[in-house]
Amino acid sequence: MSDQELPLTPTRRSSPTLWIVIALVIVVAAAGVYFLVVRRAAIDVAAYLPVDSVMAVTMDFTKSTEKEAALKVIEDIIKDAGVEDPRKWMLDRINKELKLDFEKDVLTHLSGKFGGAMLPQTAGGGPRNMEPTVVFVAGTRSKKDADALMGIAVKKMKEHAAKSEKRSYEGFSYYALPEERANPCVGAVKGALVFASNEIGFKRVVDTVRGQPNLTQDPNFVALKKTGPGTFASFFFSGANYYKFLKPVMTGSQQMPKGVMNAFKDMAENAVAMVGSADASAEGIVLTAEGITKKPTTGYRQVKLAQLASMAPKNAALVASRVSVDKAWADFKNQLFADKELRGQIEGSLAVAKQAIGFDPMADFLDRITECCVYYIPRPPAQGSEFPGDVTIVLKTDKPMVVGATVGKIKNAISGNVGPALSEANIAGRKVYLSPDFNGMRIAFGMVGDGLVVAFSGSDVKAAMATAVDLARGKTGTMASSDAFKSVQSYLPETATMLVLVDSASAAGLIAEKLDPDDRKVAEAIMKRLGTFAMTGSAEGTKAHAKAVVPFKK
Repeated sequence: MSDQELPLTPTRRSSPTLWIVIALVIVVAAAGVYFLVVRRAAIDVAAYLPVDSVMAVTMDFTKSTEKEAALKVIEDIIKDAGVEDPRKWMLDRINKELKLDFEKDVLTHLSGKFGGAMLPQTAGGGPRNMEPTVVFVAGTRSKKDADALMGIAVKKMKEHAAKSEKRSYEGFSYYALPEERANPCVGAVKGALVFASNEIGFKRVVDTVRGQPNLTQDPNFVALKKTGPGTFASFFFSGANYYKFLKPVMTGSQQMPKGVMNAFKDMAENAVAMVGSADASAEGIVLTAEGITKKPTTGYRQVKLAQLASMAPKNAALVASRVSVDKAWADFKNQLFADKELRGQIEGSLAVAKQAIGFDPMADFLDRITECCVYYIPRPPAQGSEFPGDVTIVLKTDKPMVVGATVGKIKNAISGNVGPALSEANIAGRKVYLSPDFNGMRIAFGMVGDGLVVAFSGSDVKAAMATAVDLARGKTGTMASSDAFKSVQSYLPETATMLVLVDSASAAGLIAEKLDPDDRKVAEAIMKRLGTFAMTGSAEGTKAHAKAVVPFKK
């Protein structure tokens, strides 16, 4: 028996095989973020990914001035957390976890490029096994290096007495790792180490390498992909291929109406492609994405970013706001109603609902929403609660009187039929409805100005509603006046349809609570230096645009 042949061992109750390989793949890819590889990659990992990928990601950690500058900032951040030698600190952790010399045994073989994709084929085997097919590719410096990494993977499987079977396909050897619901595979394919969640995926990669169409031949991927010296990742999504993946599941469901399937097919295939890239520099990280739709979008407003930011209070840690909600809803509804069978089913359900609750859910509520904003404010949790803060939803409407009447009917329906009685409260002259306490969480809702406000709080739901009232009346500062918003404004387009903001410093406390003391210190240092995460989005005609930034704090 050769060094790379493993005996078949009895299946254990909880086989570690899959997790061993997954851990190796994740560590190899994650390490690439920190250990930039000097040598240029011998292969383009996108050429290993099938052209019909549902979604795909490629990563490039070969050295460049821009990436090294970003890495220097990251090193300084980790040093600020008390780690004297960040590189040694990470190597020691990896070596301890994998019980090997990572720099000598792994890093010296890597080319610096990695990739992964989800394919439209499922694992198969009937309705109980419709898991997606996922593949990962770790580029190496040569075929010899790929074989060396495969040898390490085999050695680790032997150490854990993992069940495996050596097989061959089109001249390439690989190991199948039988699991209860899957058959993951790992093997060296020319200049790369390939891991697949099932045998179908591994064979698809081999077929692609041997001449079947690959991702670099997709015209949308080629046309929309933008790379520069600081680009460390690119991603791809295809709506048509996504529908190919879901079609067997949908057609196999006896409860799925044909009209729903037709509507979903139309919506999925309308998203022709989305391609994006991530770039790093000493200034921070920038992500951009461009999309193509089959049908043109018209009537979507783009407003100043300050207007979108002003929908939330200044002390919010997370904000997501957008305009033209009514237009987006109308487009979605038109797609649903395009199928006569589905339209009849929806209209029948609406008639039943209207009779039961006394209002039309569409005409009296959903059709009335023009803008929306969701924001989170961290606050100390109340006694008996585990949720630290408030989540508030603000829905601006075009007919406040109609929606106000609907809100009253919703309150009556909840109190009389489907839930516990709601109490009433007067907050700054506004009547709101309050739910009982649910394990420390309370809900409040009511009309504030021309909008409906719904607050979920584990702290003080009345305070959450009072903040929303003050915001509507201009009595409190908005996110547009915050340092968090000002720090990212110059990196973003002047106008957009939607905006997302996350104040990393505020979020650091929430994340740190879940970590052990050693990791907590590093996590807090990183989050405090990352600054504010911001993302914008807009669409016009058949093109969609998105941009996200995470600037480093000086």
